[in-house]
Amino acid sequence: MPATGAATTLFVLTAVGLPAKEASILVVVEWILDHCNTVLNVMGDCIGVAMVYEFELEEEVEEIEVRRCLTRRRMKVKIRQWNGVASWLWVANDENCGICRMPFNGCCPDCKVPGDDCPLVWGQCSHCFHMHCILKWLNSQQVQQQCPMCRQEWKFKE
Repeated sequence: MPATGAATTLFVLTAVGLPAKEASILVVVEWILDHCNTVLNVMGDCIGVAMVYEFELEEEVEEIEVRRCLTRRRMKVKIRQWNGVASWLWVANDENCGICRMPFNGCCPDCKVPGDDCPLVWGQCSHCFHMHCILKWLNSQQVQQQCPMCRQEWKFKE
């Protein structure tokens, strides 16, 4: 109890006609109660902090369990139907035929649709053409059948 509190207590006791010699007991009791109150406040604060920590810890554990459940559920997927889609593309050194200048993923001027009816052919020189284009080219050569790109003798690559 502060000194002013003790002085006030003595003043009040004498003012109301009570014996002042008993005031020392009141000072001791008040001091004990004040310290008990402080201890209880500190303990209450500690319990409050512990409860908040425990609550946050429980929330984190629940969140981890929810993530695990979601992960497990994701792994239990059954595929009932699957539709595959594909596209084809000629693998050539260039994108266009060196004779007709049409793209390899299209078709030559003699064909209506690209694909197996208008295949690509490679020479031993590694140049690539539409089959119809190189056959026309070779048939138009009077003397020697040569690659239209490098002028080497044309031989189909096997």
